[in-house]
Amino acid sequence: MTETVLRRRRSRNEVVAEAVAASTEVEAMEQWTGVKVFSATKSRERAGLGEVVTAWLRETRSQIVRCEVRQSSDNEFHALTIVLFYREGAPT
Repeated sequence: MTETVLRRRRSRNEVVAEAVAASTEVEAMEQWTGVKVFSATKSRERAGLGEVVTAWLRETRSQIVRCEVRQSSDNEFHALTIVLFYREGAPT
C-alpha cells in the first residue's frame, strides 16, 4: 500500500507572515515573568469575568505585555478564558 501526502504550497506572503508571527511571539515571551489565567464556564461567571480581571489589574503592580482571549465549547459548556502575560514590578 502506498501513502500519498498532498501538501499545498505556501505562498511567499504566508511564509513571511509565519516568520514574523514566530519572531514576535518569541520577543513577547521573553518579556514576561508571570501568567495569570481567568476562566469561566457558567453564564453568570462569564458575564462577570471582565470585572474580575479589572479588579486583579487594579491590585497588581505589573505591566501586561500580552493578552490572549480564548473561547471553547462543547454540547454542554461554553468556556471563556483570558490569559494575561505580565512583567512583575512594572506599573501598568
